[in-house]
Amino acid sequence: SSDVCSSDLKLCFDFDCGGWQTEGWVSNGKLSNISGRQGFLEFEIKDGNAAIQRKGLNLDTKLNQGTFVVHARSNAKGTLKFFANGELIGVSQVSGDNQFQDQQFVLGADWSGIIKEIKIEFNAPKGTQFEIDWMRIK
Repeated sequence: SSDVCSSDLKLCFDFDCGGWQTEGWVSNGKLSNISGRQGFLEFEIKDGNAAIQRKGLNLDTKLNQGTFVVHARSNAKGTLKFFANGELIGVSQVSGDNQFQDQQFVLGADWSGIIKEIKIEFNAPKGTQFEIDWMRIK
């Protein structure tokens, strides 16, 4: 629901804006057009390695502690890597069974200060379809 992400102070994306809204997420160009239709952020990997990123953040890590969860699915096995300010925060394996699963990234010592940019890197076979339902701190 859209009220989950009501605070600008929390790292939270629901992709429930309607239309083709991506909530500021952009691709590195190795993806099909990133789209935010039907409450999902979705795209296809073009060459096995691609990323989406969100710049222009001003997140205080003191207010965003715990685990960053990406609720996503894909049609092929792969790996997700979560970066903040260019630092690798964590890695998660995607099952590829087309079922939504929580990809969890524990926010540890590298998660400190003010976060200006986050990136999620995808490593999966060419043509893999990804769908992200939501991302947030839990």
